[in-house]
Parts: sequence; C-alpha cells; structure tokens
Amino acid sequence: DINEGDVIAYQDGTWFVDGTEVGDGSPATVRYCLVDTVQIVWTHDCEHGLVYGFDLTVADNNDEQVSSDEHGAIIKKGNIFIIQNESYVQCGPEQILCRIPVSSTELESKDVTTQSYASNADFNPIDEI
Repeated sequence: DINEGDVIAYQDGTWFVDGTEVGDGSPATVRYCLVDTVQIVWTHDCEHGLVYGFDLTVADNNDEQVSSDEHGAIIKKGNIFIIQNESYVQCGPEQILCRIPVSSTELESKDVTTQSYASNADFNPIDEI
C-alpha cells in the first residue's frame, strides 16, 4: 500500500521481472523517493502503474551518538532522508523494495532549514538487492 507522502526504496539500474532482466543494463542500485503521485492504469487484460515523486538522499547515521552535518544541523540516530535538488523521478511497482516508516522533521542549521524525513528503520540497501 503506497500513498502520497510515503518514503519508498526502489531498485534502479537493472532488475528482474518474472525472471526477465529489465532496466538500462547498469548495476542495480537502491534509490529513495518521497511519493507525490501514484498512477494506475487498467486495461482489458492487465494493470500497470507508475509512482512519481521527489528523489531523496539518505544520510546514514546509525551510530549511537547524536551528530551534526556540515551546516551544524543536529542529526539523531537513524536514517535521515533529504530532498536535495527537487529532482522528480518515477518508478514502476516492480521496482519498489519497501515503504520506509518516517516522520517529517526539519533540519535546522545556521545556514539553512531543510525539510527532511527521519526514520529509525533498520533498512540496509545492500541486503535488498
């Protein structure tokens, strides 16, 4: 169940659908997306969909201490997902690896306030490929 506002992890590069290799031929990678729109298309013999959203960068901060980024923002233990450049991306449902539970937060620093999404989920992208 994917809804607007969810953070998802999805495969990019090359992946398999029903044993058939699809994608652009590059090595598989995990990317993250803040879902903006879910489009579903039904036809007489199949269904397909696309997920559109904002490309996210993850700041992995799973050490036991609270730390700060280069702008002085306080980052607590867990993963922080940040919209870096407002790139709009799309993926198909077969690319989705998981929905990551997050809470919306702001990273405040002396230079900038950034909307971000914090998660304490123990998600390791290497295990998912």
